[in-house]
Amino acid sequence: HALLGENGAGKSTLINLLSGALRPDGGAIEVDGRPVSRMSPAHARHAGIAVVQQELSLTASLSIAENIGLGAYPKRFGLVDYTELAARARAACDLVGLREPLSTPVGHLSLGRRQMVEIAKALYRRPRVLILDEPTSSLSATETKTLTDLLERLRAEGIAILYISHRLNEVMTLCQHVTVLKDGACTADQSLEETDAAGLVRLMVGRDPGDLFPRWRPSPSPASAISVRNFSAGLMRDVDLDIRTGEVLGIGGLVGQGQEDL
Repeated sequence: HALLGENGAGKSTLINLLSGALRPDGGAIEVDGRPVSRMSPAHARHAGIAVVQQELSLTASLSIAENIGLGAYPKRFGLVDYTELAARARAACDLVGLREPLSTPVGHLSLGRRQMVEIAKALYRRPRVLILDEPTSSLSATETKTLTDLLERLRAEGIAILYISHRLNEVMTLCQHVTVLKDGACTADQSLEETDAAGLVRLMVGRDPGDLFPRWRPSPSPASAISVRNFSAGLMRDVDLDIRTGEVLGIGGLVGQGQEDL
């Protein structure tokens, strides 16, 4: 189930309500058809609701296993059962394709791998409802494919998934239903078979996608303000680029791919 909306539409507020981080001013929340009078983080966990926030909640100095089990360590005779923790953490890591040693401090991982640890942490608790807020924003194409395949398996097992993303191609491929928020109100709740990506944009912003950008742009000058040839430094090898006058040149890539070196 996709949850869409522009920045400030109310998506994060709704996530915080479902996870117990905020209390509603009115209305009701039902879990398995039963109304919940008071939702707290503990109630949400007990109800099987797990949230992967866009801002990671990991502790850099702790290991992968310690982060995954944090707050829910298995106990034996009143002490942490590290053997059981390792077994359950490894099972969660295998689901998301993490092969790093469980003893690795999370601070030593790339941003994309940390995101996968965050997802493994949610799966460790065996949730019935999984809420994912922009889960692929820092993932590579390979990691995104791994996550997509995993979500398909979880859906087939009967887990409910709420998926928040600005990447409409992912939404159209992965989700079956969509809810759209605008200015804190629900403006659409429908099957994705009834719309396309352009229709989703119209629902989110209230106007046709063709009106979002100017139809005419000045052509950049052929003259280059800066030319770079065979440039190598840090992670970069043999980079060529031209920055022309009258042009805005975008540099794309995941965090840590050489942008700072450039």
